Amino acid sequence: MLESWEKREKDYYPRRALDFDMSTHSPKYYRTFLKAETNFVFVAEENDEVVGLAQGSILGESGLARLIWMGVHSAHQNKGVGKGDGTLQK
Repeated sequence: MLESWEKREKDYYPRRALDFDMSTHSPKYYRTFLKAETNFVFVAEENDEVVGLAQGSILGESGLARLIWMGVHSAHQNKGVGKGDGTLQK
């Protein structure tokens, strides 16, 4: 996150907001978040390295979902990482 902020966002995204984002998106946060059956995180990997995440929640029984947050490592942006390949693993 810090690398992307320094390269692309520091002129308009406040450092205090970045610090909050970095504190929120921790392993502890995701373990707690995923305890709820309606929450999910999709992880994009390349060569066993995490290159992107998408976090969301399913809304009631409608089957609709809300995308809460999505990020792709700056070295992997504009390569279709966010599109996925259609395969899901639990």
